[in-house]
Amino acid sequence: QQQQQQQQQQQQQEPQRQRKDPPPLAVPEGWTVEPWRWRVSRGDAVEVFSTSASSWLTGKVTGVHPERVKVHYVSAGDVCDKVLLRTSPHWRLWVSPAEAAAAAV
Repeated sequence: QQQQQQQQQQQQQEPQRQRKDPPPLAVPEGWTVEPWRWRVSRGDAVEVFSTSASSWLTGKVTGVHPERVKVHYVSAGDVCDKVLLRTSPHWRLWVSPAEAAAAAV
């Protein structure tokens, strides 16, 4: 019990860790990276472009890395995963129809 109390005291004394942005991407000169690409996290809804389906498909971010994201999606009934550079034009944030309609006004 004494050991548990000591652990609790240590945890309270440790400064709370703040979420840090990943290190800057190696972006080709002249390119810009949209801020949302830094903030995306596991569970976020996104769309990926499927070359085989020739369309944008809804998926979820299942992994994040400073330079890449992993997206889980379904194409023609098949469960797929795709790893993309954060700078890739082949993925984008999913926007609900209501949000899209509100933005169009």
